[in-house]
Amino acid sequence: MIEDSELRALFQSENEERLNHLESGLKELKSNLFDQELIEGIFRDAHTIKGAARMFEILSIEKIAHQIEELLDGVRRKRYTLTPLAISRCYEAIDAIRALVIEAVQG
Repeated sequence: MIEDSELRALFQSENEERLNHLESGLKELKSNLFDQELIEGIFRDAHTIKGAARMFEILSIEKIAHQIEELLDGVRRKRYTLTPLAISRCYEAIDAIRALVIEAVQG
């Protein structure tokens, strides 16, 4: 659990904003799988989530965010195609991160 109450609140709000953006970006990608600007944006969200988790030493969030980041990096470099199954797994990962953020701020 993050000890400082102000940092907990910041961590929670920042992650919720990033997760919401990531989730809405994935929804948009369903209809336009090749929107590079959108892919870049949600890649940065995953990267930011990973970095914040690393800063607070929340390894579980860091690992999951890293997996999303790696997938999106492969998509943006055209090594992978984003499939419906991959998008579904990303949604599952987002749900897991949300639960872990709650654990990090509430104990």
